[in-house]
Amino acid sequence: MDVWNMTEKLLSRPSGGVNITSRAGFTRIVNQQLLSDLLRLCIKCQITQPIENYSKNKASYDGYLIYCRDCDSIRRKELYYRKRGIHE
Repeated sequence: MDVWNMTEKLLSRPSGGVNITSRAGFTRIVNQQLLSDLLRLCIKCQITQPIENYSKNKASYDGYLIYCRDCDSIRRKELYYRKRGIHE
């Protein structure tokens, strides 16, 4: 399923109050559409992957992180080193 070919179809629908002009708003609509197929779009790498590749997050609107596990691992390592002033 090619997510970016769904753009016109999704933007022509009523958004249900979600700001679809922003990247996060578009990703939220796409992810809601894909949850029925148990797929999710990573906001960082822009790759659609099975829901098993995402960690759970109780604070999220659908219960999963917005980053896939690989991107989240990279993000957390960057944050760890940046907070401690360590250069790789």
